[in-house]
Amino acid sequence: RQWLPGSEASLFEPLALPVQPMGEKTRGLSIDAVMDVVRSDFESGQYYVSGQLSQAVYEDACFFDGPDPDMPVRSLGRYSDALKGLFDPELSSIELVDMSPDGERSFVAHWRLSGALKLPWRPQIKPYAGATRYELNEAGLIASHTETWSIPVFDAFTSMVFPDYGAPPAPSVERHSYVEPPAPRL
Repeated sequence: RQWLPGSEASLFEPLALPVQPMGEKTRGLSIDAVMDVVRSDFESGQYYVSGQLSQAVYEDACFFDGPDPDMPVRSLGRYSDALKGLFDPELSSIELVDMSPDGERSFVAHWRLSGALKLPWRPQIKPYAGATRYELNEAGLIASHTETWSIPVFDAFTSMVFPDYGAPPAPSVERHSYVEPPAPRL
């Protein structure tokens, strides 16, 4: 995806917009304290469907990557804005299944997402599971946020029209099977 402005190795990197400052940062937190903030963002803020995440624990130039065709991006502001425009928060939800440390400066969250996209006809997407790896820099800020999904991106979008296409929907949280998290980047 080197042609995407703002991507990690974009051919347009010299033309990319500068990363916008996103407020004061809370540096020096332990990994457990950062995990508590992200856990709250999942459980109270539903950040994957609302775009409302605690920006104080993220580096402004955080690297975000996953199966979504709009990724990768290296900007907290662009990622948050993209989330705000993707899902209808009234018809969508994300459930945190598990969160645990994975090394000194990394932790993994397992989750299940279901809902509707913010298109005029509010198409439903097939519920899918995912794993997100959060990696902290030396200042204790999240510098990398990478995710994997239980279904291919094509399945997710095709399920809006053909709900039975491809992989089955992710099981309920009670019967959840874990998605392999992405490999560490940092």
